[in-house]
Amino acid sequence: MPLFIKRMNTDELKRLCFAMVLSLACALPVFAQDDEKKLPTEEELAAAIVMPDNPIREQSQAYVAEVVKLGEELRKRGLDYTRCLEFMASARKFDAVPDRDIDLLISNMGDWNVHTEISASILRRDRKVLKPIVVAGLDEHPKNILAIRFFGWYEAAREPIMRKFNELETLYAVPLDNAWLHAFTHLAEPKHYPKIKQLFMSSSRRSQQALMLETMPGYDILDTIRACIAETEKAIAERENKREYLSQHHREVERLYVIAARAGDVESLGKLIDVLNDPQQYDPFFYYSNNEMDIHRDNVTQFIDFKGSNKEIADWFKANRDKLAFDGLTKRHVVLEDF
Repeated sequence: MPLFIKRMNTDELKRLCFAMVLSLACALPVFAQDDEKKLPTEEELAAAIVMPDNPIREQSQAYVAEVVKLGEELRKRGLDYTRCLEFMASARKFDAVPDRDIDLLISNMGDWNVHTEISASILRRDRKVLKPIVVAGLDEHPKNILAIRFFGWYEAAREPIMRKFNELETLYAVPLDNAWLHAFTHLAEPKHYPKIKQLFMSSSRRSQQALMLETMPGYDILDTIRACIAETEKAIAERENKREYLSQHHREVERLYVIAARAGDVESLGKLIDVLNDPQQYDPFFYYSNNEMDIHRDNVTQFIDFKGSNKEIADWFKANRDKLAFDGLTKRHVVLEDF
């Protein structure tokens, strides 16, 4: 032990130790700053990701994975969503992916950190070159349907789309069911309508997808929606706690009634008005908070020419129920003598 330490008393030794600890604590931020300075910048991170010349498929996959990770790293560093998108747009890293491997970009469209730049990269490409690649790859890469829907390449992709249509028994079996159902309804002929109904009935998002059915000439959308309503009401009836089920699924039930009312079903209009007059069958607190009752009222009044309070609308419907006719042009239910 050094001689000068041996000669210190206890208090002096304590003061020395404290001074040493304090000096070390003061120095730590400096060390931390030095470490931070050594971290690569965003630009350096991006520059380090390089696509090899004439890449094989595996190299393209690795490259795309690294660029996606770059987006994640930017968010971890504290860049907000907008700044992250702006940086990815300026870097244009996805442009290095060959057209041949365009499915690798499409399959990463769901990543919010990079989806905008992926879309931009696809749009910057020569569509005449891209089109046959996307269509030919649809069987192996079903997410290519996103590009086909965006560019409207349905006729060019008719063969693989209808092949998928004939194979499917349920929409649950295919990713991106919205895009696929849109493709099916776009290409469907009357002979395909029963299968369209089958697939639609298998969907878990029927109220969101119903508008697609309206694009098919001569398709009886009301028949399909009534079948959905009957299935839903059966599920409600089989629940021991019907009110709890309705409270959880009231949006889906209501949307089905709205679609049917818009297609001319007076019974569904009546069910909407029943809820307008008495929401107690649902969760009344939820209906009277969050503007749910106002939304529901709009769903009713868009289909009738009568104005009044909720109770007055219910009384009007009760008095005129048997005299109502549906005007297909205005999508309104009107009293027959006023039609």
